[in-house]
Amino acid sequence: MKYKFDLSTFDFKELKESESFFVDKSLFIKEVIEENSKIVLIPRPRRFGKSLNFSMLKYFFDIKEESRELFKGLKISKEKECMEHMNKYPVLDITLKDSSGDSWKETQDVLKLKIGKIYERFRESVWECLSENQREFYAEIEGRKADISYLQESLLSLIEYLNKRYNKKVIVLIDEYDAVITDMYGKEGFEECINFFKRFYGNALKGNNAIHKALMTGIMRVAKEGIFSGLNNVMVCGVTDREFGSRFGFIEEEIKDVIIESNLNYEEAKEWYNGYNFGGNLVYNPWSVVNCLKRGRYDSYWKNTSGNDLIKELVKKGGPEVKYSFERMLEGESVNLEVEDNVNLRELTEGDIYSLLLQSGYLTYEEEDGVRKYKLPNKEVRDFISSLVQEITNKIEDKGLEEYVLLKDWL
Repeated sequence: MKYKFDLSTFDFKELKESESFFVDKSLFIKEVIEENSKIVLIPRPRRFGKSLNFSMLKYFFDIKEESRELFKGLKISKEKECMEHMNKYPVLDITLKDSSGDSWKETQDVLKLKIGKIYERFRESVWECLSENQREFYAEIEGRKADISYLQESLLSLIEYLNKRYNKKVIVLIDEYDAVITDMYGKEGFEECINFFKRFYGNALKGNNAIHKALMTGIMRVAKEGIFSGLNNVMVCGVTDREFGSRFGFIEEEIKDVIIESNLNYEEAKEWYNGYNFGGNLVYNPWSVVNCLKRGRYDSYWKNTSGNDLIKELVKKGGPEVKYSFERMLEGESVNLEVEDNVNLRELTEGDIYSLLLQSGYLTYEEEDGVRKYKLPNKEVRDFISSLVQEITNKIEDKGLEEYVLLKDWL
């Protein structure tokens, strides 16, 4: 096989320099540059290329990099006006993946370590330009000694330090912005967690003139939690919005020839992994496709990665109503559902559950004559939902329908 597939890295530079299989998504950079909004949230399902795309942005914009060779031959290199932005900005890139514990107390300790390492990484860049008071604050964060109030200010402060050091506005990239919130759902201190991130993001992003542009990605659109309370300038580009619709996941023209050249049945690959509608673009699950290409067989690769626990819990809490909708979809039907724009984890409604399923990649949609209906995207997801429906059926049979309805949170 002429392609080399690397499933272990989400670092753009490492992937390119190793000459591993890579789909050119560099025009994502052009869309980011041309997007007028200062703060942009792009929710997408897990393993759909969010971290790799944000890594690409980092290498393109970061003033500390020299990236012309790295982007040579990519589509963005032909965009002269965009190339003028290359390596022109201080970039603050953070990820909140794997940043939670079993309680809010444990999570605070993990966040101290995570943010402390970020400060450690930028020390050499900013230390000389800091005042005495700023150095004391920096040392507290870097030394993992900071209390919660310092942590809430840590993102804002580091943006200000980078702006001061380079005398340029900062590009902020936050990957997995919602990871801690979703991990903390149902655990001790969930409300405290919500309140922390409301201040953490709000302090840093609200009216901050030191920011050139801030981009965030994760899975959920959780505006109802108050996370972005007061941030009226957040542009949300979700799975039903046309913005960035083809930049996450593979579209047919990017992957069809590769599948055929790899001696796989294209129609079968399409049945297994295609079917997602992102703002009018028909998209393949990239994680599953690359696994399939690497291993040479069709299997449920994506559904077995981390992230299913919350989905299972919420679907089961939805009870018979959700079960009935899924049974119709498993029969191939597209279903008219009331789907909320955002997810309210504090007080889930049936609409919130469907919204989470849509944003997480377990549902997709189609529109006809202005009517939106929802369906299961492909065989991989159908297999997962089928097994989940069977679990609900078994539970109803064990408890009896009446008792089950009264005790929806039976987990």
